[in-house]
Amino acid sequence: MKTKHVAVDFGDRQIEITVPRRAHVVEFKDPPRLKAPVAAVRQALAEPNGSPPLAALVKPGMRVAIGFDDPGRPPAPGHVILPTVVDVLLKGGVREEDILFISGNGNHRKWTPSELAASVGPRIFNRFWPLGGIINHDCADPAQLKDLGVTPGGGVA
Repeated sequence: MKTKHVAVDFGDRQIEITVPRRAHVVEFKDPPRLKAPVAAVRQALAEPNGSPPLAALVKPGMRVAIGFDDPGRPPAPGHVILPTVVDVLLKGGVREEDILFISGNGNHRKWTPSELAASVGPRIFNRFWPLGGIINHDCADPAQLKDLGVTPGGGVA
C-alpha cells in the first residue's frame, strides 16, 4: 500500500503521521478574525442573550470555576476571553485565589504547562498557574468525578 506523510497538530506542536495515499486530508483554516475582539467580548458579557450581565451576577466572596476547552484545533480564543471575564469577576469582588480554571480534557491526556499557557494566554497562565488556579480535568481520577446517576437513555451522567 502506498502511503504519504502528513503533519498534524498535536498539542502545541506538529507531528508527522503516515496515512494511505488514498486518504483524504482536510486542513482546518482559522475563521475570520474580529476587528475588535476584546470589545466584542465585553459587549457579550454586558449584553448576553437570555441572562443578566455577568457583572450583575457577581457577588463579593464568590468562588468561581471557569471551564475551558482543551487546547486543540480550532484554538479557542481564551487569551482574549478569559482576561476580560477575570476583570469583571475581580471588579465584582471575587478574589483571585477564589477563581479556578479547569481544562475540559474529556478523556484526552492531561495537557502540559506550555500547552495550557498557549490556550489561556500568558496573562492568565502567569497569574493563576503559580497559585494552582489552573487544573487539567482527569476523567480517570475518581476524586475529580461526581456520580450524577443514569440518564433516561441508560448512559452514565
